[in-house]
Amino acid sequence: MPGYEPLGPTVRRTSREPGARVSGAPAVLVTGDQGRIALTTVRSLGAAGYDAVLTVSEGRSLAAASRYCVRTVRVPHVSSTGYAEAVRDELEKHPYLTCLPVSDSALLKLGRPVDDLLDKRELMLRGQSAGLVSPPSRAFDSGEQLAQSAGALHYPVVVKPVNKDRRAFRLESADRIERAALPHGPVLVQPFIEEPIRTVGGVIWKGRLVAAVHQRWLRTWPPDCGQACAVVTTEHNSEREERIVALLDGYEGVFNAQFLGPYLMDVHPRAYGLQTLALAAGVNLVGIWCDLISGKRVAEVRAPAGVFYRWLAGDLRHMRWALRERRQSLRSLASGYRPHRKTAHGTESLRDPGPTVARVRFHIDRARST
Repeated sequence: MPGYEPLGPTVRRTSREPGARVSGAPAVLVTGDQGRIALTTVRSLGAAGYDAVLTVSEGRSLAAASRYCVRTVRVPHVSSTGYAEAVRDELEKHPYLTCLPVSDSALLKLGRPVDDLLDKRELMLRGQSAGLVSPPSRAFDSGEQLAQSAGALHYPVVVKPVNKDRRAFRLESADRIERAALPHGPVLVQPFIEEPIRTVGGVIWKGRLVAAVHQRWLRTWPPDCGQACAVVTTEHNSEREERIVALLDGYEGVFNAQFLGPYLMDVHPRAYGLQTLALAAGVNLVGIWCDLISGKRVAEVRAPAGVFYRWLAGDLRHMRWALRERRQSLRSLASGYRPHRKTAHGTESLRDPGPTVARVRFHIDRARST
């Protein structure tokens, strides 16, 4: 089965590793990230009644500090040659319901059949077949080749590594290319489009969109090509959903599709960071996926409009930038940044304070070492 493949039938955990909090619920292995995406996945699994086991490598882990993480497993870093072998060894030792890779690198290292969704050039072709257009694009084999053609581009542009080994970034002019840290591999160059980002997160199962959360990004940090720091759910778009199902033909699992105006920009065939918002809107994406592969009956669900998400640290930085650059008046800022009841947050949670405490300790330790 493409996507997140179940690794055997639903089972009960009976092994009691040191320090594990055993609930008797089916266990799910979360791998490929220790930060925000893993944390939201671990919390979503806990809310759905599953035991989340997390792979960890070097450094601190926000997700491991969560009360919903029942156990951690030490593996090499996802970029290391021994990573895939260590994960597969763990899956053989214990009766997991499934394994959830939560980064593109983990998907590729574990051999998941999603290469054509992660490669932006292949994604453009799949999108065309599904009636989803991509922005006008120029492909370059490397950053060096891009630099040689810098004078022929119409600025500003966005530079995107084809295989997502780093984030996209904006270039204002040809002379900025010499100072930019250009990727070594192939890249796409697209015009910078002043449109709000809209995303659809969901679960595909047997060619059917079982769950969906439609969202509009209100603000990002950094302002250009940054992460979402303020988001709101919107009414579902049936036509877009049909085209997403066509786009993801042959895939099953959790996904997130990103749009900019009319254009398809990106697809993540895995769990993603804004699951916090989906959970607050009553749509537990990884929980629904685990229920489906457990053999449970799951009704179709769509998130209601008007549920908010806020990454507080990023949103405060955006506010400071907007004031400094005079992008907004104080009145518009006061209106746009007003608090909303039951707003979902990035990592902060009164019910699960461990990750916030871990982050504070990290910053204190770093300040002491400088």
